[in-house]
Amino acid sequence: EEVEHGSAMNYDMLLRARAVTRSIRVANAEEEMADIVTGLEIAKEERDRADAYLLACVNDVKDKRKKCEDQRELMRKYVSINGDVLKEMQFKLRDSKGTLVDAVAW
Repeated sequence: EEVEHGSAMNYDMLLRARAVTRSIRVANAEEEMADIVTGLEIAKEERDRADAYLLACVNDVKDKRKKCEDQRELMRKYVSINGDVLKEMQFKLRDSKGTLVDAVAW
């Protein structure tokens, strides 16, 4: 009878040990999941910032391209307009395009 009682106690201790082990694994998994969720949230924020920056770069290039087109149109209408303004605008457009290329590469 004592042997059976001892076996039952050992089995009960084994079940308790397994339950504690499972609880520890669950707690560790929950902590890892929380870290993963935090990492995903940070990545989403970085992606959103990058998207906004990229959109701003695209819009800047479009705006400068439009200004260059408008300047060319003015120069066709009024031949007395100096071309230096257009050249300066084109340099700024090239700079903006370079910034856009860098933003896309990032």
